Amino acid sequence: MTDRLDSIESQQKINTANIGDLVRLSENVLLAAERNLETINKNAKAAERNLAEIERNSAKIERNSAKIERNSAAIAESDTRFNILIQEMRADRRAFLQAIESLNSRVDNLEQTDQ
Repeated sequence: MTDRLDSIESQQKINTANIGDLVRLSENVLLAAERNLETINKNAKAAERNLAEIERNSAKIERNSAKIERNSAAIAESDTRFNILIQEMRADRRAFLQAIESLNSRVDNLEQTDQ
Protein backbone atom coordinates (compact mmCIF):
# COMPACT_ATOMS: atom_id res chain seq x y z
CA MET A 1 0.00 0.00 0.00
CA THR A 2 2.98 2.24 0.58
CA ASP A 3 3.89 1.86 -3.08
CA ARG A 4 0.39 2.80 -4.02
CA LEU A 5 0.46 5.84 -1.69
CA ASP A 6 3.88 6.81 -3.05
CA SER A 7 2.54 6.52 -6.57
CA ILE A 8 -0.53 8.62 -5.73
CA GLU A 9 1.64 11.13 -3.92
CA SER A 10 4.03 11.28 -6.87
CA GLN A 11 1.14 11.69 -9.31
CA GLN A 12 -0.32 14.40 -7.07
CA LYS A 13 3.01 16.27 -7.16
CA ILE A 14 3.09 15.96 -10.96
CA ASN A 15 -0.50 17.18 -11.17
CA THR A 16 0.29 20.09 -8.81
CA ALA A 17 3.30 20.99 -10.96
CA ASN A 18 1.15 20.72 -14.09
CA ILE A 19 -1.50 22.93 -12.50
CA GLY A 20 1.22 25.46 -11.61
CA ASP A 21 2.43 25.35 -15.20
CA LEU A 22 -1.13 25.81 -16.44
CA VAL A 23 -1.65 28.74 -14.08
CA ARG A 24 1.56 30.40 -15.29
CA LEU A 25 0.62 29.70 -18.90
CA SER A 26 -2.88 31.08 -18.27
CA GLU A 27 -1.36 34.19 -16.70
CA ASN A 28 0.89 34.65 -19.74
CA VAL A 29 -2.06 34.15 -22.07
CA LEU A 30 -4.11 36.62 -20.02
CA LEU A 31 -1.30 39.21 -20.16
CA ALA A 32 -0.99 38.71 -23.91
CA ALA A 33 -4.77 39.05 -24.25
CA GLU A 34 -4.68 42.29 -22.24
CA ARG A 35 -1.89 43.67 -24.45
CA ASN A 36 -3.87 42.64 -27.53
CA LEU A 37 -6.96 44.34 -26.12
CA GLU A 38 -4.96 47.53 -25.50
CA THR A 39 -3.67 47.37 -29.08
CA ILE A 40 -7.20 46.79 -30.39
CA ASN A 41 -8.46 49.78 -28.37
CA LYS A 42 -5.62 51.98 -29.68
CA ASN A 43 -6.37 50.86 -33.23
CA ALA A 44 -10.09 51.50 -32.73
CA LYS A 45 -9.36 55.04 -31.47
CA ALA A 46 -7.03 55.62 -34.42
CA ALA A 47 -9.72 54.32 -36.78
CA GLU A 48 -12.25 56.70 -35.20
CA ARG A 49 -9.83 59.61 -35.65
CA ASN A 50 -9.22 58.55 -39.25
CA LEU A 51 -12.94 58.30 -39.88
CA ALA A 52 -13.48 61.76 -38.42
CA GLU A 53 -10.68 63.10 -40.64
CA ILE A 54 -12.22 61.39 -43.66
CA GLU A 55 -15.57 62.96 -42.85
CA ARG A 56 -13.97 66.42 -42.48
CA ASN A 57 -12.11 65.95 -45.77
CA SER A 58 -15.28 64.78 -47.47
CA ALA A 59 -17.08 67.93 -46.31
CA LYS A 60 -14.16 70.05 -47.58
CA ILE A 61 -14.30 68.25 -50.92
CA GLU A 62 -18.02 68.97 -51.19
CA ARG A 63 -17.49 72.66 -50.39
CA ASN A 64 -14.59 72.88 -52.83
CA SER A 65 -16.61 71.12 -55.51
CA ALA A 66 -19.37 73.68 -55.08
CA LYS A 67 -16.77 76.49 -55.31
CA ILE A 68 -15.30 74.91 -58.44
CA GLU A 69 -18.75 74.72 -60.02
CA ARG A 70 -19.42 78.39 -59.19
CA ASN A 71 -15.97 79.39 -60.48
CA SER A 72 -16.48 77.37 -63.65
CA ALA A 73 -19.79 79.11 -64.25
CA ALA A 74 -18.19 82.51 -63.59
CA ILE A 75 -15.34 81.67 -65.95
CA ALA A 76 -17.77 80.61 -68.65
CA GLU A 77 -19.73 83.83 -68.15
CA SER A 78 -16.54 85.90 -68.23
CA ASP A 79 -15.43 84.06 -71.36
CA THR A 80 -18.75 84.87 -73.01
CA ARG A 81 -18.46 88.54 -71.98
CA PHE A 82 -14.87 88.65 -73.19
CA ASN A 83 -15.88 87.23 -76.57
CA ILE A 84 -18.70 89.77 -76.84
CA LEU A 85 -16.24 92.58 -76.03
CA ILE A 86 -13.83 91.29 -78.68
CA GLN A 87 -16.64 91.25 -81.24
CA GLU A 88 -17.67 94.78 -80.24
CA MET A 89 -14.06 95.98 -80.46
CA ARG A 90 -13.72 94.43 -83.91
CA ALA A 91 -16.94 96.11 -85.01
CA ASP A 92 -15.74 99.43 -83.56
CA ARG A 93 -12.41 98.96 -85.35
CA ARG A 94 -14.19 98.32 -88.65
CA ALA A 95 -16.38 101.40 -88.09
CA PHE A 96 -13.30 103.46 -87.17
CA LEU A 97 -11.47 102.25 -90.31
CA GLN A 98 -14.52 103.13 -92.43
CA ALA A 99 -14.66 106.56 -90.82
CA ILE A 100 -10.95 107.06 -91.57
CA GLU A 101 -11.50 105.97 -95.17
CA SER A 102 -14.43 108.34 -95.46
CA LEU A 103 -12.40 111.22 -94.05
CA ASN A 104 -9.50 110.39 -96.37
CA SER A 105 -11.89 110.36 -99.27
CA ARG A 106 -13.29 113.78 -98.26
CA VAL A 107 -9.79 115.17 -97.85
CA ASP A 108 -8.91 113.83 -101.32
CA ASN A 109 -12.04 115.44 -102.76
CA LEU A 110 -11.27 118.75 -101.07
CA GLU A 111 -7.70 118.67 -102.28
CA GLN A 112 -8.86 117.98 -105.83
CA THR A 113 -11.38 120.79 -105.79
CA ASP A 114 -8.77 123.21 -104.44
CA GLN A 115 -6.40 122.53 -107.27
